[in-house]
Amino acid sequence: MKVRSLELVSFRNFKTLSLDLSPPLHVFSGLNAQGKSNLLEALTLLSGRKPFRAAKDEEMILFGENEGSVKAAVEHRGGESQIQIFLSKNARKKALLNGKTVSRANPLTGIMALVLFTPEDVLTPSGPSGARRALLDNFLCQVSADYREAWDRYQELLTQRQRLLGQIAGEGASADLLDPWDKLLAEAGSRVVLERAGAAPGIAERARRFYAGIAGEEEKAGGELVLKYERSWERSTERNVAGDGSREFFERRLRQERAEEIRRGRTLTGPHRDDFSFWLGEKPLKRFGSRGQHRSAILSVKLAEWEALRERWQEGPLLMLDDVFSELDERRRQALLGLLRSGGQVFLTTAEAGAIELPGTEKGSPAFWRLEEGRLERLTNRNARP
Repeated sequence: MKVRSLELVSFRNFKTLSLDLSPPLHVFSGLNAQGKSNLLEALTLLSGRKPFRAAKDEEMILFGENEGSVKAAVEHRGGESQIQIFLSKNARKKALLNGKTVSRANPLTGIMALVLFTPEDVLTPSGPSGARRALLDNFLCQVSADYREAWDRYQELLTQRQRLLGQIAGEGASADLLDPWDKLLAEAGSRVVLERAGAAPGIAERARRFYAGIAGEEEKAGGELVLKYERSWERSTERNVAGDGSREFFERRLRQERAEEIRRGRTLTGPHRDDFSFWLGEKPLKRFGSRGQHRSAILSVKLAEWEALRERWQEGPLLMLDDVFSELDERRRQALLGLLRSGGQVFLTTAEAGAIELPGTEKGSPAFWRLEEGRLERLTNRNARP
């Protein structure tokens, strides 16, 4: 798939911007705080995913404006589609697909699949488990609209059940009120758990291979990269609980923990408490890994997802790498660049375009851009060099 054009109106620091993005490789260079990451955020928004920086939609609207929009023409296996997102400070975000309003992000699944790396991702192996779960969720939501529906449904049910737990604990409502909610939560939750468990080994094996190719010798000395999907009941104080994550098993676990959940006011079992942990050999990366090992590990997972999506859709998803080269030595830069030429459209941001050598491919030459105070200029390869 390929983004052929991008149009921004009152988005972040861009008043208006219209870009031809037909080339397969793009490098956006410029000093910090010039808007390079804003371009990647616009593309992320168009894919149906949540923006990776904004907590609220209105934060993406140009200061002083009440409305903004992002629009793209996307070429994919099924043809070409027009996607447009309207942002407003006074109304909910609205999405159009080929001129028709879509109420949810599901219809965008597969039209504009993407994998995103940001500098903050380096913290994922040692940070909150939610960020690691999101690695699987973002991948599976782009593979299957059914998975996205199940995950959205699960979160809605979980919110309702949490509220009911509070009422039972605080107002003395009957615990039997949880019975129908447990059945619904178990049905949606088991779908999520089983899909994650099925996808995790493939991602883990691909990531292990990529890590072996891009990590430095000092990093690889710590051992092979191992990823483990850990279900919530396997991580609880009650170790080695037998169960495959089926609906019946999930519902039984909810009944077993009901008293404790009422006491604590929250659901203790389910995919919202699972983990996707990183290991080097037999040691947890979060405790023993260096920053370089963390960076190579998370980058390997992103590349694994990129490869898996490419095979799933029979075309390369977008790969967006925000400031990925800042802490990579020359050998690892060249190893990564070699991988990027294997297919799909790639967007890179960097403060130093001169350090990046991107030879052309059979699909075209790379495009170099310089960004300064919201103004974007297309450069020739020679102009991009110091």
